[in-house]
Amino acid sequence: MILASIVFCAAQIGLDQIDFETEVRVRTEHNSLRDSAAGTPESLSTTGIHLHTEAVIPLNEYGNFVVAAHLHADGDDEIETHADFDAYVDVDQMWGDFQMRFGRMHLDYGDGRLISSNPWRFEENVHDALVINTDFIETDFEFFISQADRGLAATFGDKMLGMYSNYAVNSSSAIETYFINRQQEALAVDEYDFASRYYGRTAMGLNYDLMLILQNGSDFGRDITSTAYAVSMDKQLDFGHGVGVGLAVAQGEGSGSPLVRQRYNPIMIDSHKYNGRADILAFSNLMDFSANYWLNWNERWSMHIDAHSFYRQSNADGVYFGEDVTFEAAASRDREIGREIDFYCEGEISDALSIDLGISLFMPQASIAHTQEQFIAYLQVEYIF
Repeated sequence: MILASIVFCAAQIGLDQIDFETEVRVRTEHNSLRDSAAGTPESLSTTGIHLHTEAVIPLNEYGNFVVAAHLHADGDDEIETHADFDAYVDVDQMWGDFQMRFGRMHLDYGDGRLISSNPWRFEENVHDALVINTDFIETDFEFFISQADRGLAATFGDKMLGMYSNYAVNSSSAIETYFINRQQEALAVDEYDFASRYYGRTAMGLNYDLMLILQNGSDFGRDITSTAYAVSMDKQLDFGHGVGVGLAVAQGEGSGSPLVRQRYNPIMIDSHKYNGRADILAFSNLMDFSANYWLNWNERWSMHIDAHSFYRQSNADGVYFGEDVTFEAAASRDREIGREIDFYCEGEISDALSIDLGISLFMPQASIAHTQEQFIAYLQVEYIF
């Protein structure tokens, strides 16, 4: 009935009332691996293109129907092509001050640290979902239920049920809270995440962002008791310069009961935005110390340098062990996993054309078995019309 109503309303709309937008994203990337001990070089190059076309069809003054087509092709030796469709309905003032969205869509929460569409990947995380939003006692509330349809989130058939709230403490700071239940039936995982985020800006212009995540539930018969947190601070200086520091910690396995999982398992983190742009490490059994510098040349162009030092949070966790390394030998190693330097430039050639150009160098340290340094260079061009 609802679908029939949508089709009927859409048929009454003229083309001049429909908003169209098309995005073309092209990226080429080269990864060069060199063994620092043997000096043996290897290389891998990939190229991809993502085409996204979206149409917003007004149903009435309180609702829109959004339909989007995706075409992406990427790979190294062999290019694979995929085509998909998304569609969802937005309804405003559904009842009182409630808004509703239902259909196939992206979900993003916690500034991409909790749930992200993972936009750097050509096949993004997409969900069949129902989202309800309202405002109560000066607080924004959002409730959602979803089933992963595409992307990494669909690998194990992720199902989620969650609640999000945002309260503005004052004009320069806010508190977010999250409750998320994720089920992965293929892995017999039933996780509950409770998270709180406090962010804002001081009177001196210092930006801060603090997030704490508690994870509980069950993992194939094991109880889950885990934590993760992230703290970052940055400040825009004079003449376009800016500096920042950050610390992100995700718990690893402890040496306690084997019936308890203490390793933090990220829900759907933005794997390119956090923990280095080389996209090598997962946010699990990880300590990421970072320092950032940027220069805004003008309103259109900026240059960034990020430095990371990665450590294992726990020596009892086998995440970074090599196949030929015993538990005892790995546990006695230094905890440092690697160091990474990211240099990248972002800019707008025009209102419609933007560019992202960067290089990353990952240098492994004693905590992991291999000694392969990775040098990654990429160029991404995005055109929106």
